[in-house]
Amino acid sequence: MSVKSVGGRSIVWNQLCDTVLDNFSDTVSAVYHEYGICKFTANVGDKICIYSGGINGTYAANGAYVAGFIGSAYIEFFGKQIVQCTENGNCIIYLRLRGDGNTYSNVSVRPEFFNLTKMFGAGNEPTTVEEFEAMFPEDYYPYNAGEIVSAGVTEVEYGLFGRNLYNHSELKKN
Repeated sequence: MSVKSVGGRSIVWNQLCDTVLDNFSDTVSAVYHEYGICKFTANVGDKICIYSGGINGTYAANGAYVAGFIGSAYIEFFGKQIVQCTENGNCIIYLRLRGDGNTYSNVSVRPEFFNLTKMFGAGNEPTTVEEFEAMFPEDYYPYNAGEIVSAGVTEVEYGLFGRNLYNHSELKKN
């Protein structure tokens, strides 16, 4: 994971979903079949970035999606978006596959939920999914609720107007 793009500050990494469906093969006969539940808490104003996971990385109307509650607000969608919590409370998100006889063969679905407010602080959150993805370009991040991640410092600037720039590997202890 590259964290240099967050400007050299520490963030609390929190990919809140530990539900993963790997190498799934079956014919789903129910209209909607739930394959996993992710639970977390959020506060009023928290902005949550949600990825439905797609099937093998693609978002299709006949495939994987998420449905559930952010507090008492019901959400259901394919793809990815940022939602804002309107109340404190428990959040329950379901990973679903569309049924009606759809056959799935060796599919992987990895939904992800990030509390952007906890990561960046209120008012500092990315405003779009694209802005978040530009900072963290990986396709998938495993479950990790609460680890502090720091950007590595590789250069030190000093002197008037930063005229002298040294790579940390060139600095020596006296």
